[in-house]
Amino acid sequence: MRSSATGTIPHVSVRPNSVTFYNLPERMGARSIRQREAEVHLLDNDHNGHISNKAKTRINQGIDWMLYLANEKTFQGFKSNRKYKFRVNFVTLTLSSKQVHTDQEIKNQLLNHFLIEMKSKWDVGMYLWRAEPQQNGNIHFHILTDKFIPY
Repeated sequence: MRSSATGTIPHVSVRPNSVTFYNLPERMGARSIRQREAEVHLLDNDHNGHISNKAKTRINQGIDWMLYLANEKTFQGFKSNRKYKFRVNFVTLTLSSKQVHTDQEIKNQLLNHFLIEMKSKWDVGMYLWRAEPQQNGNIHFHILTDKFIPY
């Protein structure tokens, strides 16, 4: 629904803890100087271990949604026989030896295979992952899931 008097289009943003209504201009016009300068970063995608503000926002939103949507579950410890309640599970995957393949090859072959297994073997419905370099230069992965994954 357009508001022809103001030349705007109403929008809504839904988050687990808020709903925001706002208007966007019907015609966005030319990109700002700052936006054009930022396009350079799309060509140079070498993060050097730093997370952009936009990526931080998206990760935080993903975590918020996962915490909101995940049901509380109970896990019984193997050794202690103690019961634990949780909503999300945190997994870290590291390479067992010095990295000789590219980060992209490791993501395509190892991480992708693990994510497929995670869905089929442990019935993981929701997950969020982030790759990071370790101090030794090897890539490693942090994964947030909605199910317990045994060691």
